Amino acid sequence: MTAGCLLLFTGCVPHYPMEIIFENLPDSASPYLMLKNGESRIDPKLPDTIKGTELEKYYDRDGWKPCAFYSDSIYEVYKEDESTLEINYNGGESEEQIREFCEKYREIRFAVMDKNGKILNITDTLDLTPKNRFGYPETVIYDAQTNKFTTKYIVEKTVFGFTPSSWWIRITAFSWITDILLLILLNNTVKTREKCDMRTKRIPIIILALPGAIGIILGLAITNIPYFSGHFELSRLLKNLVGLVVFNIFFAAAMISLPIAIKKSK
Repeated sequence: MTAGCLLLFTGCVPHYPMEIIFENLPDSASPYLMLKNGESRIDPKLPDTIKGTELEKYYDRDGWKPCAFYSDSIYEVYKEDESTLEINYNGGESEEQIREFCEKYREIRFAVMDKNGKILNITDTLDLTPKNRFGYPETVIYDAQTNKFTTKYIVEKTVFGFTPSSWWIRITAFSWITDILLLILLNNTVKTREKCDMRTKRIPIIILALPGAIGIILGLAITNIPYFSGHFELSRLLKNLVGLVVFNIFFAAAMISLPIAIKKSK
């Protein structure tokens, strides 16, 4: 089935399309992407599925136009079951294309049309830059019975060129080095036969422990704060905390050695 703009006939499917999963659509009904805030094509080449239908006449109502009237850089591709629509922008080769699409168009709608070319429904607006999430919709479920969109997965926004998840990976990887150094420092303190003044080691301990602590706090924030994860569950928080500590076992070992070293210094 061909949607509003253009169907990809190649076997190479883009890695990062935006997916819209449609549930409870009427039999033989198909959704078509509608856009706003974009430049119209001077001579749009409409696919046969739109020519002569009500959707072809639905032009510039309140600024909304079918995707077919826009740039060739937007592609709609139905999956085999025809219940999932992939939206590819500028090739859809990476997450960056989803970010660019969402920032450019800001919001989208869908026209649900039957096989006779009659528009059955125009969906509510899907906000592509939601203020309550640190990201853009990647996988969205639309329920035709309730006329509601539910975002299942998001593409994270970036901070200084990296997503929060990427920052977490980098900080955690770096903390493995600092945690091992911290563990060596504390073990040497514990093994020495003479008492040592821990106050002289306070600053090195804080500096070496900081990356590991930041990594765990950032990991908990990403996976549990609704602004990043979408929802909060106490059981999930505890599970993620255990997982993060186990993942950074060197930091856990250093924290176990710390009170022993402090006791040794007294």
